[in-house]
Amino acid sequence: MRRSVRCRLLLVALIVTASACGDSSTTSLTSVTAPTSGGITDTFTGTLTVNGIATFPFPSSASGPMFATLILLAPVTSGNTTLPVGLRIGVQVGTSCLYGTANDKAVQGTGVQLFANDMGTWCVQIYDAMGTLTANSETYQIDVTHP
Repeated sequence: MRRSVRCRLLLVALIVTASACGDSSTTSLTSVTAPTSGGITDTFTGTLTVNGIATFPFPSSASGPMFATLILLAPVTSGNTTLPVGLRIGVQVGTSCLYGTANDKAVQGTGVQLFANDMGTWCVQIYDAMGTLTANSETYQIDVTHP
């Protein structure tokens, strides 16, 4: 049974990933609308270093929309409020955050979304996608809303 759930999750993730092939543009959300009922919001904070990465797993007990929003990225150097980092929401496989949806140009206030077709262990990941961090480290907050 558990293997069947994982297989279905991997299939959905592969379909989502494959549908993005052939388009080099990245779509980011300018605002995120959380579910009005039954949604759980998890907040993840930490410090991202130059070329660094951080992954946070979280459980979801039902199918439905998932939203990850970059709430804070600071210090903002030289008044630049549009410092891009990578943000991914996907399937937790072992110690890796795979498949799902990623935005390599996420800025503060934007995010990514995914529709989970089943319960399971999911993940959110933040990373210095293009080596754009100029300070030694940036403090971040990510809010994830899920069923």
